[in-house]
Amino acid sequence: MPSLFVGSILIRNRADREESGEMNDSTPSLWTHDAAHIRRLQHAHADHIESLYTGLSQVAGNPDHIRMQLFGDTRTLLASGERFTNRIILSGNETPADLDMLFAYYDQYHAGCVIEVNPANFYPSNPFSWDSALVPVLLARGCELCHFRCVWYRDCDTEQPRFADAQTVQIFDHTQIDKYIALAQQVEPEQDWHEHAANLRRAEAQKGWYYYIAIEQGTPIATASLYKTGDLGYLAQAYTHPAHRRRGAHALLIQARVQHVHNLGGSGVFSVTDSHTQSARDLQRMGFLLAYNYLLFVRSSMPNNQ
Repeated sequence: MPSLFVGSILIRNRADREESGEMNDSTPSLWTHDAAHIRRLQHAHADHIESLYTGLSQVAGNPDHIRMQLFGDTRTLLASGERFTNRIILSGNETPADLDMLFAYYDQYHAGCVIEVNPANFYPSNPFSWDSALVPVLLARGCELCHFRCVWYRDCDTEQPRFADAQTVQIFDHTQIDKYIALAQQVEPEQDWHEHAANLRRAEAQKGWYYYIAIEQGTPIATASLYKTGDLGYLAQAYTHPAHRRRGAHALLIQARVQHVHNLGGSGVFSVTDSHTQSARDLQRMGFLLAYNYLLFVRSSMPNNQ
């Protein structure tokens, strides 16, 4: 098959590249827009938020007014106030009346909400339709386009880069969170650890959460966390002490978490970043591929009489 030119970029099919020897076993394959895969990752991300809200709901008196409810096929995660973690997990089949009901539910509790619009819920899917009415409906109901984000994914069974032995990683589960906090304070000495540690114990000290400390010559230099749900691991927080940046600690913690999920019987790992960030570049360098992009719409709470 002949090559095609688009502008100044040469595009050739896979067979041509394999025949020329340009492709080998290490060449990554590209994802297609697989709606089932996208929904799987979106719900795994929602599981991560639900785990945080579950922890907060167990505080005496439920001061954050945590509510997690299913409306048909639509999951809702709600806490009081305007929170980036307040989510309506759309299936794509919600009618305008369904959306009005969901927004009224959040307004009832004076809570804002965030909606992810992705390739799996942009069009109705049951039955499939080319009617892309979701975005106009959201805009008409007071939602504002807030952000554009990227979801990165990789299987756990692919080979990972090897690192020098100068840095090691210690792993802690949710029952060892105080040991993790003691080391993490050395990585982030300027953090308000009285408040931050209390938040970690309230929200994350539960099954499924794991914590990682990168150590170099006996000194903690970087931290990371992971939430495992089903056979997927979600890469959550990561932070490297400024004096130790650009020396491979972040990549090492990515590698450690991928390997740990594999050891726990998981099949894949994913994370969410902004585009063109160092985190996104590090994930790609560690074998992650772009699973999908999504838009975030935000709706502030409305008075009950509106």
